[in-house]
Amino acid sequence: MHNKFVSIKEALNTNPELSNIRNIVKQSEVVEKFFSVFPEMEKVVTPVRVNKKVLMLKVESSVLRSELKFNESLMVETINKFFNEERVRSVRFAS
Repeated sequence: MHNKFVSIKEALNTNPELSNIRNIVKQSEVVEKFFSVFPEMEKVVTPVRVNKKVLMLKVESSVLRSELKFNESLMVETINKFFNEERVRSVRFAS
């Protein structure tokens, strides 16, 4: 039996059995904070999900989709820098 209490955050960050939950939380955090990273995209892009480090964005305009695809590596770098770790490896687009 444990002889000390730990916070949920500490348990989540240190317990190896919770690694799947930790990954899900990190993935959802990318979607949740997407507009903190890119506030200028709030009216034209909808972050959908992150799965296996692939960020899915909903973009209605094909012109904007092409522009974002052209700048994909910069977007990935900016997101990972914001979180101080690799959270995204690539970006996919949906209409």
